[in-house]
Amino acid sequence: MSRHIETFRRMVEAEKDYSSRLASSAKDLPNPVVRAVILAVSRDSEKHFLLYQTLLEMASGPSTLLTEEEADRIAAEIERHIKTEAEMIARVEEILEKGELDKASRFILELILRDERVHHAMLRRLHEVVVRRESFTETDMWDMVWKDTTFHGAPGG
Repeated sequence: MSRHIETFRRMVEAEKDYSSRLASSAKDLPNPVVRAVILAVSRDSEKHFLLYQTLLEMASGPSTLLTEEEADRIAAEIERHIKTEAEMIARVEEILEKGELDKASRFILELILRDERVHHAMLRRLHEVVVRRESFTETDMWDMVWKDTTFHGAPGG
């Protein structure tokens, strides 16, 4: 991945610039729908900036390992967010199913629903892959060192 470092640097700067320009152009717009959508795209560019910055950090060197306590704390927090996202999805779906919305309101709620579904899927994946399967804890390290060792560090057993 280190061959992409310069590309990631350029993408960080591009997203940062794009986000700033969009936010600036939306600042004085009188139409709330147009303003909100442009600001939402600006915030997505901020998110992309953060993700490209993360890729740049990953390409530049090894990541810090999570401790068991950090993994447990993060897992619990992610679980709460997964439940919250599921509740938000259900609420928005219910509003959309009832109908009685103008086109602009439906458009905004559909954007929100799409984002909530993406957030829900990302958090579930993060919980599954990073926190539970790929966190390398101190216990994991000691298991690797001693688990299959015949004498567990003592000469001859």
